[in-house]
Amino acid sequence: MKANVVMLGAGAWGTAIAKSIAENGHDVTLWCRRVEQAQEINKTRINTKYLPDVVLPANVHADTNIVQAVDGKDFLIIAIPSLFVIETVQKILDIPSIKNGKTVIGIITKGFLPTKNGIKLITEALQEILPPC
Repeated sequence: MKANVVMLGAGAWGTAIAKSIAENGHDVTLWCRRVEQAQEINKTRINTKYLPDVVLPANVHADTNIVQAVDGKDFLIIAIPSLFVIETVQKILDIPSIKNGKTVIGIITKGFLPTKNGIKLITEALQEILPPC
C-alpha cells in the first residue's frame, strides 16, 4: 500500500529517512524551515547542506508550509532537534488529521525535554499535548 508521509525535519537524519521511505514506493513531503533549502531540494533533488552527495527520488517533495505539509498525511515522522519538538508540534495540533488521530505519528528525535512537570522523554512530553489515539 502506497502511503503519504511527511517528515518534519530536513537535516541529515530526516532527509536520509525520507529518501529510504521514498525508495520503498511512498510519497514523502520533507518539511523544511528555510525556503531556500526547500527550493533547492525541489529543483536539484539534493540537500547540499546536509547530504550533498545524495540524490533524492522524485517522490520526495520539500515544503515550508507546515500545515500544508502535514494535512491529510497517513504518517508523520518527527526528525527535528529535540529543543524544537514541542514548539513545532503545537503548530499542527489543529490540523484535522492530527486532531482526530488519523495520522500516525512516529518520533525519531532523541533526547529529553523540560516540561512543567520536570524533564521527560520526548514521547512523554508529546503525550501531554497530542490528542489521544
